[in-house]
Amino acid sequence: MDSDSEIENTPPELREQANSLSLLPSTSREKYETTYKQFMDWKKKYKTKSFSENIIMAYFEELSKSRKSSTLWSIYSMLKSTININHGINISTYAKLRTFLKRKSDGYIAKKAQTLTSEEINQFIREAPDDRYLLTKVVMVIAISGACRRSELWKLKINEIEDLKSALIVKLSDTKTKAPRSFTITGRYLL
Repeated sequence: MDSDSEIENTPPELREQANSLSLLPSTSREKYETTYKQFMDWKKKYKTKSFSENIIMAYFEELSKSRKSSTLWSIYSMLKSTININHGINISTYAKLRTFLKRKSDGYIAKKAQTLTSEEINQFIREAPDDRYLLTKVVMVIAISGACRRSELWKLKINEIEDLKSALIVKLSDTKTKAPRSFTITGRYLL
């Protein structure tokens, strides 16, 4: 069954319900919508209604003068989703655009985030004064022991930590993957 006949055979109220579903990631929906609006404003400025490869290439050429290649790829990904959702156009088939983005990535070296070594972490936990850094130490131990994301730490509730005296059991209920998980803290990091 092709897509056109599926639409015709779908009752209007169900079609409306399906169209109202948000297909964008809930955590970054606002960023996607802002990126899409900026593109649509740019199109309006140049008085074009087309979503052709040349139009989108011109947009990315303009962006490339002030944005890094990693940002261009991020914008491409967001526009790919929003244009497909709002207009049914799949820009991932635009070979020249993808080649352009790949060329802009040539020689690009991503900045590496500074990280602490395990030795530096242990030294901090041992030597930093508790009266000033106790909370930071606790957060660090939980984050490392459970490989927690920033958002998971922020959403962690005190009742999700169970003290067994010889160990702590941490139960994360609100995770990025929507699947609850738990981990145990024992040994030298048990405060």
